[in-house]
Amino acid sequence: PFLNNAGCDTEGSSVCGNSTKFLDQITAGFWERSYSGKFGKVQWGIQYSYTERHLFPGYGSANPATVNFDPAPAARENMILTSILYYPF
Repeated sequence: PFLNNAGCDTEGSSVCGNSTKFLDQITAGFWERSYSGKFGKVQWGIQYSYTERHLFPGYGSANPATVNFDPAPAARENMILTSILYYPF
């Protein structure tokens, strides 16, 4: 309860003084070999990842609805990653 969450409501804020309590992540993906022959191999893949970062609860907030105590802030990130690989001969 003594952690300062005053800057944690703003993305990219350097004044958020809180620490990470825990991270959650789930990911799924696959690889497909599109070509395999005398000129080498071509593969491609795609992956999806969802990550949540949870901080400890603390005091202070940019949100006027929470005057004294701010519940634990959280951040969420969705990512799609792609790759194309060529293995010669």
